[in-house]
Amino acid sequence: MIIAAFAALTTAGCSSTEGRCEDFCEYVDNCGFDPEPNCASTCESRYDDASDSCQEAFDEYADCISDNDLECDSVAADCDGSAAKWFTDCAGQLD
Repeated sequence: MIIAAFAALTTAGCSSTEGRCEDFCEYVDNCGFDPEPNCASTCESRYDDASDSCQEAFDEYADCISDNDLECDSVAADCDGSAAKWFTDCAGQLD
């Protein structure tokens, strides 16, 4: 499911959608989630089709992931609020 796979992303300093999606997919893969095939391109496509509020929420969550160096435990500890906002603002847009 893309929501589980879309749960996180970004390399430190990466602020492009492409960079965020690449990092998100790496984070998802490294932290025990099952990313979709072609995760990064799927992420970018869904991002482009998402509402402005969903894009902003994803960016905030992705930046939090990046700020925590894609570390599973750090992201889990520090990004709960942005993850919840992302899930809420993007509900139904990522399937």
